[in-house]
Formats: sequence, C-alpha cells, structure tokens
Amino acid sequence: MKIKVFLLLLSFLLASCGVHKSKEVTIEPDAPTQTNDYQIGDEWSLKLDGQSDLENSVFRIQSLDNNKEGVAFFIGKAQETYLFITNSHIVDQYIDLCNSNVLMKNQSSEIVFTCDKFIHTLRQSDISIISMKKVEASNFNTDLLVPLVLSKQRSFDTSEYLKLTTLDTDLNLVSDSSRDCRFLSNTPQIMTDIDLLNPVNGNYLSLPVGCEAAHGQSGSPILSSSGEVKAVLWTGKSPKTFFTSNEILDMTNSNDNRVWTEFNLAVPSYIIYDEILEENHWFETDFEKEVLQNFFQEDIESLNVG
Repeated sequence: MKIKVFLLLLSFLLASCGVHKSKEVTIEPDAPTQTNDYQIGDEWSLKLDGQSDLENSVFRIQSLDNNKEGVAFFIGKAQETYLFITNSHIVDQYIDLCNSNVLMKNQSSEIVFTCDKFIHTLRQSDISIISMKKVEASNFNTDLLVPLVLSKQRSFDTSEYLKLTTLDTDLNLVSDSSRDCRFLSNTPQIMTDIDLLNPVNGNYLSLPVGCEAAHGQSGSPILSSSGEVKAVLWTGKSPKTFFTSNEILDMTNSNDNRVWTEFNLAVPSYIIYDEILEENHWFETDFEKEVLQNFFQEDIESLNVG
C-alpha cells in the first residue's frame, strides 16, 4: 500500500514539475539577451577581422605616465618618422612627454614603436598626431605598415555602411561592419562627452555612429567601403541602452535626439585638415611643421611656429 501511495505521489510530482529533458528554446529575434553590456542592434557586433593589411595599420597606444591607453592608426611616413593618429585624451602634447613612456604595441603585444620627436595636439578635435620610431629590439618589419587615408568629405550619408576597426582587450584585431555601423546623423554638431564613467573634458565637432566599441577603443578609425577614414571614434555612453537594429533605423530616419546621447560619437576626418590649415594654427618646432606640411601636402608656410 505504501509503495502504491509513493508511486502515485511521484507521478503527481513529475506531472506538475515537468521532466528535465533537453528542449529547443525560442528567443524573439529582437529580444535583448543581456542588459548593461555594450550591445547595439541584434547582437554583439565586434568580430575578429581577418584583414592582414589592417593588422599593420591599427595598434594599441599607451601613455605609461598617465596610465591611459587607446588605439592609434598609421597615416604615413615623413622625414624618416612614422606618423600615427590617436585621441588627445589618450596622448596629449601638453601632458605627455615624447619619449619611451608613450609606446605602441602590435597584435602580438610586442612594443614596436616609441614616441620620436613630437606629439602634435589638435584642441578642437580631440586628435593627436604622433611621430614614432621603431624600437630597435623589435622584429616588426616597418615595410609592412599600411597607411590609412583621411577623407576630406564633408557630406555624410546615414545609409552608408561603415567599418570600425579596433583592438579588443587581448589585442586581437576586431571590427564592426554590421548594418548598425553607420552615421546616425548627416550633420555634425559640437558635443560634450556622454560617457559618465570616464568623462573627457572637451567639446568636439562630432557625428553619432552605431558602430560598436567599448572602453579602451578610443582613437579607432571608422572606414568607408573604399577604405578611407571617415571619422575617428572618441567617446560613447557607458553603459549603453539596448536598442534593436530596427529601432536604430527608426531613430535615424526621424532625427530622434537619442542618437546623440545613447550611441558612440566620432570626429569627422575633414576637420583634422581644417584645424591643421587654419590661419592661427601653430607648431612647436620647425621640424614638426615641415613633417606635417609634407604629409598634408598643403601650403602652410604662413602658419605659426611656437
């Protein structure tokens, strides 16, 4: 009798709780799988990038004195010095000394460059142009360096697909070329930092972008389909709110102000030229002026040397 009661009770429990079998779980396509991550759109969109040429264009840059790091990209060689662009809130000529404390690592975590002769900071755009020299002990072949070209384009298409290229915490080359990675407005405006965790003190002409990025990826290039640098990433809200790709598209089409407060901000590349060539711009040394004049291939003889 006790056995029958036990079996009856067991069958009742199994019926009410369900049997633990593996079963397929359906998730709505637009449902967020996490909260308070750096996710934009339908999925985490930074993925390993197999383009070997970009491995020789994008590097990790560090300022050891100020315990800051970000991303820098190669723009060319002039006067036997290698020029890189990063954010001035990562490396700033008025704070950081141009010496071995400013260094650059490749994807193998090898120190391959140190600061050579100058750091040239552009105050209106959160940009620093840095001359670097190869570390003698490094096996890195500088002949492999691939320069990225800065776009002078002043018009922006919110339907154009872009590609953000950066480095993850393990120094793997990763990129976002998802349908969310594009400009979310076609008109730049002056913006203050929207990152409340690590704010940058400055106001910069910016465009909102749907490209994915996280802390430590400031200075990453945002490329057009032709490979030109259309903008340089400088900040983003942290942590980000989750939005689906369709919601991002709707906000862009309706000029929703949230595209300026919830996503990443980037400085359009053309203002780097504008700031270098403005009348009252000045350089620390004649050498610095000569190198940048050769690189930008513009007549800047009338500009000041400090």
